[in-house]
Amino acid sequence: MFTELIDNPPAPPAAPKDAVPARERFLQLLSQALDDASLVKLSLAAYVGTQPEAGLTLQRLLVRPIVLRGAATLQFVWRYDTRDTTKNHAPLEGLQQIADLLGDHGFETAHMEWRNTATTLQQAEFRHKLKGGRDKSKLIVSKVGAPAGTDKLAVRPAGADKPGTKPAGSAAPADAGDLPGADAEPIVEPVAEVMALDQPDTAHNRTKRRELSLDLPCWVDLGLATPGTDRHAVLVPAMARKWKQINRFIEVIGAAINRSSLADQRHVSVLDFGSGKGYLTFAVHAWLTAQGKQADVTGVELRTGLVELCSASAQRNGLEGLSFNAGDVRTYEPAPVDVMIALHACDTATDHAIHLGLRAGAQLIVCSPCCHKQLRPQMKSPPLLRPMLQHGIHLGQQAEMVTDSLRALLLDAAGYDTQVFEFIALEHTSKNKMILAVKRTHDQPGHAEAVMKQVDEIKDFYGVRDVCLQTLMQAQAGAAS
Repeated sequence: MFTELIDNPPAPPAAPKDAVPARERFLQLLSQALDDASLVKLSLAAYVGTQPEAGLTLQRLLVRPIVLRGAATLQFVWRYDTRDTTKNHAPLEGLQQIADLLGDHGFETAHMEWRNTATTLQQAEFRHKLKGGRDKSKLIVSKVGAPAGTDKLAVRPAGADKPGTKPAGSAAPADAGDLPGADAEPIVEPVAEVMALDQPDTAHNRTKRRELSLDLPCWVDLGLATPGTDRHAVLVPAMARKWKQINRFIEVIGAAINRSSLADQRHVSVLDFGSGKGYLTFAVHAWLTAQGKQADVTGVELRTGLVELCSASAQRNGLEGLSFNAGDVRTYEPAPVDVMIALHACDTATDHAIHLGLRAGAQLIVCSPCCHKQLRPQMKSPPLLRPMLQHGIHLGQQAEMVTDSLRALLLDAAGYDTQVFEFIALEHTSKNKMILAVKRTHDQPGHAEAVMKQVDEIKDFYGVRDVCLQTLMQAQAGAAS
């Protein structure tokens, strides 16, 4: 009676979706998003494979779709601990590379976002996991901004309460795992308010927000840009990093001015020491003028040739309130000034510039120090630190840290809220530290004395005898008394 069944066995039932490995389902979703151009972004993390480059640690891979020379392309950004590397691939080539990287000997987690419709985004979270030699990987798909908890969103239109439909909250997670939020209830109702989504930026070169306009004639005079055919200046490629630094300086200085007493002040005077070719001096004048302020900006530079170049450009372009003088920070006698700037002043020139700002009553002091030579020969390594500071590079870094920390404390004692920070990435300039001091409206009694005690303790710890800025401040105090 079973002969028929033996000779003609029934077809096996279709494998349930869960029988398809989570990794394969994730790659299927990615392939579909590439096919219909709905991919927004993809990131792979938790790398466990062999490091591709010696001395570097691969942290994650960021992927986004771009259009390069009119063709759809995947841009791969390999993020290492100290740098990023960017490579572009054709979609099929990129998909194959992602497939090879996802799993046992590559990235263990992945996150993808794509446009499900014109107004909604979906996301897929994949996590690779082996337990007892068995694949226990998880895949969770949900709306962006919704708690992850279902492998497929069970969304029904509002009011569509048809017979047989499950009540809200009754759908069980199809693939709940140990991802964050995996135990949350699935989303079963449409979101009441749907946020309209901007189309992703697929341009190969994204437009960067800059504080300044490149179309100012002075940039051509200073060699930063060249005249364009459409009356718009074109940045000289070799000056791209310099242009980024200038804009970053203005971003920092502008924010400091806006949070100081200068925010409501109509007239603002600025003194820029070591102005060099005048990039920042012109930039500060342009920014203040754009804010509707009456700017009185003076650049001071030792090299007379640069003073003449900058002065000629300012006069030729009718920049009122902008001037350049030849002078030395150690002997310059300033009039009262609101903002004192000193960028890359070597060694104790930074101390003289800070002291000049204090004497001029500056509300804002901005310095980017350079060449920390004064303290290094004075420093005696404490016994505990000698094994570390026996290396010249560490001793130099320590001298830099101690020098700028003492400068910040002395400014604090003089009545300024002071920050020391990295204002731009090291890849753009090695002189990337900034000391930013904003004058306080009042001080607590005894505050200056407490800070000066900290200064003395640090000096004693390292065996430092003379700190230029402190010596200048003490001499001024003695002269005043």
